[in-house]
Amino acid sequence: DSTAANYGADKYPQTGWGMMLKCGLAPDVEVINRAVGGRSTRTFISEGKWDALLAEAKPGDVVLIQFGHNDASVSRPERYAPAATLYRDNLLRMIWESRGHGLIPVLVTPPARRSFDGARAKADFAAYSQVERDLVVTTNTPLIDLEARSIDFVSQAGEAGSKKYYLHYTPADKVAAFPNGIADDTHFSELGARVQVLGQRLLGPFDHE
Repeated sequence: DSTAANYGADKYPQTGWGMMLKCGLAPDVEVINRAVGGRSTRTFISEGKWDALLAEAKPGDVVLIQFGHNDASVSRPERYAPAATLYRDNLLRMIWESRGHGLIPVLVTPPARRSFDGARAKADFAAYSQVERDLVVTTNTPLIDLEARSIDFVSQAGEAGSKKYYLHYTPADKVAAFPNGIADDTHFSELGARVQVLGQRLLGPFDHE
C-alpha cells in the first residue's frame, strides 16, 4: 500500500519504505516495488495487480506481502476485507499461488502509525497482524513483524520526537510538496522510511520461520 510505495520527486519527502529497501541489500539484488497506494488485499487482487505480479516474477524471487491499512477501511466497502475472513483468505491465496509459481512468499505486518496509548505507540491494525502471525504457524510462511518493530522505535522516540518519522510540516518549513503544511501520522518521511528498513534491521533474520 502507500506506506511501501514509490513516490516521485514532486512528493518528497514522502517516502515509502519500499524505496529504501535497496539500501539494505547486496548490490546485485534487484528490487521491484509493486506497492500501490490505497490498495487492500481485496483491490490488489480485483484490479489484476496480483496476477500481473505473478506473471512478471521469476522462480526463486522473494515476494514481500504487506497489507492491512486499507483492508481495515470499513467506510470504503470496495477496499474492506475483514481480518478473520476475507483478509485471511486473500493472504492464503497469495501464499499458495506464490509457491505454485516457484516464488518465496514472506508476510510483513503493517507498519505502525504514530498513534499512542499513553507513553507507548499502539497497534491500530492488531487484528490484521494477528492473522499474519497465525498464518506463520499454519502455512510455515516467514514473517517480518514490521508492526512490532515500528511500535518499538516510535515509542522510544515519544509522541513529539516521532513526528520526524512521519509527514509533519508547517507552512513555515517551506516544503514544496506540502506548501500549506501537513500532519500525517501514517505516511513516512525519508527518515521514517529509512528507519523502517535500516534502523530496525528489517532485512535481518525473519522473526518467525
